[in-house]
Amino acid sequence: MVQAVEFTCGIWSPTFWLDKLCINQVDGDAKAEAIAALPDIVRSSSRMVLLWDDTYFERLWCLMEIGIFANSHDTDALSVLPLWLAPWLLFGMSLEWLCARWTIPLVNSSLTQSEPWFLIPPISPTKLIAQNVAFALGITVARLPSIALALLAFHFKLQTRQALLKQLEMFDVHTTTKCLVAGDRPLLEDMLARLYDEIDALPLAVAFDVPDSEAQTLLPQRALHDRKLAEVLRTESVRKVTSYPSHQQALEAFNTFIREHLLQKALQESGAETRISPSLCSLTYMAFVCGCLSATYLQCDGVPCDVEAQATGYASTQQMWAADVLAMLNTFTLVLPTLPSLLLKVAGAVSHQKIGICCQASVGLLLGTASCAFTLSLNGVCCACITGMFIQDGVR
Repeated sequence: MVQAVEFTCGIWSPTFWLDKLCINQVDGDAKAEAIAALPDIVRSSSRMVLLWDDTYFERLWCLMEIGIFANSHDTDALSVLPLWLAPWLLFGMSLEWLCARWTIPLVNSSLTQSEPWFLIPPISPTKLIAQNVAFALGITVARLPSIALALLAFHFKLQTRQALLKQLEMFDVHTTTKCLVAGDRPLLEDMLARLYDEIDALPLAVAFDVPDSEAQTLLPQRALHDRKLAEVLRTESVRKVTSYPSHQQALEAFNTFIREHLLQKALQESGAETRISPSLCSLTYMAFVCGCLSATYLQCDGVPCDVEAQATGYASTQQMWAADVLAMLNTFTLVLPTLPSLLLKVAGAVSHQKIGICCQASVGLLLGTASCAFTLSLNGVCCACITGMFIQDGVR
């Protein structure tokens, strides 16, 4: 984050507030002061990200933060982020970078040095397709660690999604929440009830036109009067004769928000059980894309670009690059973003089988590798057709 701020010269400099880090956990006075300011800090935030785990909706303090934020913001400003996502992106991008910079060049070098029949000129249509399919299978082998990581991450995705939805559907602030200090529960429940009792949302008095000089004098008195009136309305004896929700009804309104609105938000963000966002898939392969672009356009596969173009049958280096651009657009925009979705469907299908963990892992890896090999081979055939349109005098 610091590097991103420096790179943009401070133009992009978002601020974050992490309760665990920003609230002093040692100094009691500083901790009490930070907790007292917590509602104002949450209300002034533009977005709230929930780093969800199995215990998140059991922690009453976290639920109070959700209640404060939801009371002052639209639900769209609230995001539920499962903890499996960040490790998959971090390690997945690292493995994709290693795949592009090390394993794929190694596989390609092995294929080239072995000089199979389809690499020996002249290149015929059959040889061109066989060459691309062979490289696609080599890429599949090079991506085995990435495939295994994705299957493991998607296994946790399926588990956490089911647990999250079940937790939201069965949420009840009285029975499913816990408090480390028992004395905090009445205080926190009262704060949640105040947020949803509608007393602060409705006008408690009617304003009349008065001169500006008198208005400045009356404003502090008006605010004090409204606060006192709100406290009177919150007493049980007075609330019974009004239409305002009771303490229990206000807490039930918060339960409804979690069970319905937040549940819908979680479903919207997570999508279907075996679906993953294409933009997220593209982000995972960003390092792989950059590595391939570097090898193709900056290094020309380790030889001078004009030599590479002549050896592969192109009339010029520009023609070779044009063919590579079309082939890479097909690969990077249509093929690579679909691979995680395929692996997610494989993980979903295997997880429903009543077999042991080891068998699930073996079958999942086998099916995942086969699906990737088929997809990349099909892409190799498409790239061969694109290459054939550019090679000098056509494919011989």
